Amino acid sequence: MLEKIYGYALAMVLPDNLEVPSHTTLIQELESLQSKYPHRMSLKLNGRSRAGRDLVCVELGDSDKVIAVTGGAHSDEPAGTVTCLYLAKNLLENPEFEELLLKHKFVIHPMLDPDGAALNYRWAREEFSYQDYLLHSFRNNRPAEDCEHGIPVNKDQEIRPELGFFRSNVDVYKGNIEFYITLHTTHRTGGSIFAISAKGDQTGRISALAELCERFQVPVMDVDLHGEKGIEYIAPGFIAAPPMAKLAERFRDNPEILSQIKMSTYEYVEHHCGAQFCLISELPSILDQTLRATCETEIDLMELKKAHLDSRRKWIAALGDAVEELESLGVTEDNPWFDRGKFSARFGMAGVEGEAKDLARYEGIKAKQYEVSDERVEELERELSLHQLYVKCLGGRDDQTPLHQDHLHQFHEKYRKLEALIDYRVVPLDRQVRIQTAMILTGADF
Repeated sequence: MLEKIYGYALAMVLPDNLEVPSHTTLIQELESLQSKYPHRMSLKLNGRSRAGRDLVCVELGDSDKVIAVTGGAHSDEPAGTVTCLYLAKNLLENPEFEELLLKHKFVIHPMLDPDGAALNYRWAREEFSYQDYLLHSFRNNRPAEDCEHGIPVNKDQEIRPELGFFRSNVDVYKGNIEFYITLHTTHRTGGSIFAISAKGDQTGRISALAELCERFQVPVMDVDLHGEKGIEYIAPGFIAAPPMAKLAERFRDNPEILSQIKMSTYEYVEHHCGAQFCLISELPSILDQTLRATCETEIDLMELKKAHLDSRRKWIAALGDAVEELESLGVTEDNPWFDRGKFSARFGMAGVEGEAKDLARYEGIKAKQYEVSDERVEELERELSLHQLYVKCLGGRDDQTPLHQDHLHQFHEKYRKLEALIDYRVVPLDRQVRIQTAMILTGADF
């Protein structure tokens, strides 16, 4: 199986100028494919996002064995959208891929959050830069608004139209979905990480995924979270997909957040559609070599976690001050970056205190080298996020140009400090696409 999948990934036909498509370009490309292959491809555009953009679902093949794929559920992780587009192209046009459509049906949501994708397009369309990502990226972090974790669990909760569209499409294949994968990106980490939710022994598939990442020089990163946030350790690079119930447990004392916690796409496909194997892939776009070392230090992990939580408390307080200042300057929730910041300032402390209650789990455990080295980096990234908030809220306002320029200058100054602390290399987009394609095809029956 491994050699077959690796061969498909290498055989993918990709353009020399591969880039992230806009929402408009994505639809144009898919409509062109449908016009060429009307009997082999179905394109659904019968849903609208909150901002009125067409929602997209692609169906390829006639088999009753379904492989379901989601890209762009988190809008600042666009590589999955690129993978979905070129997987569809290769399935239809590449002779090497022809047998796959004879044995499987692919149900693909290439851009689950088109409104968020539009907010990220400024940095995503160009060659990836970590600096541009930190300055311009957007992620809606409200529990109820996340397009990965936003399917209602009770009748009192609303569903975003994007997820209503997703749910209606996968419900059609209830009982026939053998494999579901949602494609994600960790923008700076020491390697690939997978969260799985599966029935039966999946040792072979786990081994294949780890070997594929190794071959593409983006090896898995072995992280044991010691049960943090209810996440169980399975194997090097593999953790159990965190269930919604564990997240709800963290916020059991905060009814307002608790009421917003919903089900993830992979939980829905597993429990309501009967999928045998669900996979969340977290592939780095920035491979940080400083996070590769895993040897133990003499530092107690509990003490390190306490220091980490104290640092986050200070950041949340600083975020609250920034939100108050921006509000006094007339910035409103119409600005998505401000809306996100205001929510984090209001509810961030609840998450920190929830984690503080679980510190006892780290007693007697020594920290790993990468955990220690990453602390100063995370602190700088939090500082950068405050400057980003000002830049994105005040940009284009003549009355606040000096303040905007001051925060932009401070952002660049602190980014230089950050860059001096990390030993990283960018994972090219074409390699990300080939790796993610290989991940998808681990669900194929050879």
